[in-house]
Amino acid sequence: MTNLAKTARQSILIDGLISLIIGVLIVVWPGVTASIAAAMIGVGFISIGVAKFSISVSGGDGNKFRVIDVIMSILYIIAGIFVIVEAQYSGVSLLIVVSVLTGIVWISEGIAEITSAIQLKGHRVLYTILAVINIIAGVSLLFSPLFGGLFLWVFFGITMITVGIVKLVQSIAIN
Repeated sequence: MTNLAKTARQSILIDGLISLIIGVLIVVWPGVTASIAAAMIGVGFISIGVAKFSISVSGGDGNKFRVIDVIMSILYIIAGIFVIVEAQYSGVSLLIVVSVLTGIVWISEGIAEITSAIQLKGHRVLYTILAVINIIAGVSLLFSPLFGGLFLWVFFGITMITVGIVKLVQSIAIN
């Protein structure tokens, strides 16, 4: 086995293990993992805020938007602290936001597909069926965002498990 093949195999193996572990954690403990994901976003906000603050304060380039940059950096830091302190509620909020945004996207996609079906001569039925499915799925997410978000989160976990297993098999197959 070449050095490149060994490196690829190890990389795919590690990726597969991480995907599998994350997927299992999401499926087994969806609420806890959503809270952890929200807390990680909070840490990201704080990091962005600190970086923006240090750049804004230390920059001597005469930036006329420096005050706005300082205010935005402080808001990032405050938001990050709130997300971390209330990670459980932030996790639920994260699920709801993702669900609502996904619902809006699916409804928009359904409307676009209906427009395409009207303009196309062939395959109108398929476009219309797909459009109706997208619109129904989008509306259902908007009417039940928490359940829909939880469903999407667990589905994401199942997808991660599947990807992890496939990558583990792939790493074994590399010679």
